[in-house]
Amino acid sequence: MDRKSAIDQYRPDLKSFEQVYRDIHKNPKLSKQEVRTASIAASHLEALGDLIVHQRIGGYGVVGVLRNGPGPTVLLRADMDALPHLEKTHLDYASTKVVTDLEGKSTPVIGDITPPSQVVVEWDSDLNPCKEESLARQPRAEF
Repeated sequence: MDRKSAIDQYRPDLKSFEQVYRDIHKNPKLSKQEVRTASIAASHLEALGDLIVHQRIGGYGVVGVLRNGPGPTVLLRADMDALPHLEKTHLDYASTKVVTDLEGKSTPVIGDITPPSQVVVEWDSDLNPCKEESLARQPRAEF
């Protein structure tokens, strides 16, 4: 099966995540300040019911483990911290937030919610969707 066919066949309906996406986008937090964002991520993973959820990984990181067999572990990573830029999208949920960074400087912020870029169609091991800022310092893995 080619990538497009797999995505078309297995892509979930994400409508139920639209409100939370807009909320996080409208209320971004800089790295190391994502207390609320991490709480939202953990609550959503816990609501799925099949995941073992770990919080406060490397700061405000969140990991959900889905046990699925003895094979190699698959990791899906997503960033949810904000970038220190003025948002100019004019979306109804655009960020208008100005925050104070760790050095005490006020700056406008834009939400940077980056979903996993790969689709896993079939596997027989563990799945770890996570939000963990310390992983950003690791080399990027290709699946």
